Amino acid sequence: MDRRFIVGVLLAAAAMSPLAVKANVVIGIEAEQFAWTTPFKVASDPNALDGKYVLVPKGARPEGSGSTSVQLPSAGDYYLWVRVRAPSGADRWLTLEIGGRRYAWQMVSPTDWHWERVSSADRLDATKPAVVSVRTPGTYALKVLAGKDGIALNKVVITDDAYYVPLDHCHV
Repeated sequence: MDRRFIVGVLLAAAAMSPLAVKANVVIGIEAEQFAWTTPFKVASDPNALDGKYVLVPKGARPEGSGSTSVQLPSAGDYYLWVRVRAPSGADRWLTLEIGGRRYAWQMVSPTDWHWERVSSADRLDATKPAVVSVRTPGTYALKVLAGKDGIALNKVVITDDAYYVPLDHCHV
């Protein structure tokens, strides 16, 4: 029997199979695309993706928020990533809210731009990723609530791929 025929049959069967692999959802939102309230402000940095980012200025009260909407196309679990820069010091936290549920976490200490997966706010399990469980596909409100002053936010990524890790040279 011809190998090409067997490979063709297997590919056709896989395409019709209910177990066929679906494409993962990866949604990227630039921080400056949110609608921001004071004290947040948009700033420029050549090291920020697309050159812009948002921050709570030093000395400002941790008030204000940014909001946008995001279309989640399927039910399931989603994971949140943020590209941030944090000031040095012990108090580096930020809160995201999606679908009315808040996810607050303590960030790691790098003072340059880096990606962080939003993790559990529980200090005993800070490496456990926050999981946004979506029962119904649709449009959801996504908010960033003011964290510690000096925190800079460049981008938010939402994905249904538990193993996805954003890279600076990949634009989503």
